[in-house]
Amino acid sequence: MNAVFVLPLGTLDADIAATIEQGIRRVFGLDVCLMNAGQTPDHAFDARRRQYSSELILRDIIQQCPEGALRLLAVTTVDLFIPMLTFVYGQAQLNGRVSLVSTARMHQEFYDLKQDRPLTLSRILKESIHELSHTFGLIHCPLQSCMMSIATGTSQLDAKSEVLCSGCSLLVRDALSRIKNDRHI
Repeated sequence: MNAVFVLPLGTLDADIAATIEQGIRRVFGLDVCLMNAGQTPDHAFDARRRQYSSELILRDIIQQCPEGALRLLAVTTVDLFIPMLTFVYGQAQLNGRVSLVSTARMHQEFYDLKQDRPLTLSRILKESIHELSHTFGLIHCPLQSCMMSIATGTSQLDAKSEVLCSGCSLLVRDALSRIKNDRHI
């Protein structure tokens, strides 16, 4: 199947699901299948940090990737970390099949600011495309406006546009072409 499967880990608001789906279709030209909601695994919770290990969650969702799925993007509302960083917005297997995005720090309310739904949706879109692009082999882009630039805070995330730069777009097209040829699609 030539589709990206989206796995909600917990509740996924309809507007968030629609934003992710539209972004995947626009950037990658791929179909999207929304899976039934699962749960963020309890064993990934680190009580000392009060966050969830993105590495442990990625290990779990690899097992949930449907046969024939081109890619799997899991979306959770919990705050994520990797041991060397305070937090991460998401994580992906470089050239792999699975990726993960957290919406926790995408909301203005996380920072005790007034809700801004369009800003939240834009952040989720950018991070979802960013993490999925890693699965197609893309690394961080030096252009700050590209969705593949690194973001370690909301100001960097907000500075990104909602498109890949021309170089990253070409890399995605090449990766998709190779995958289609390998799969004889």
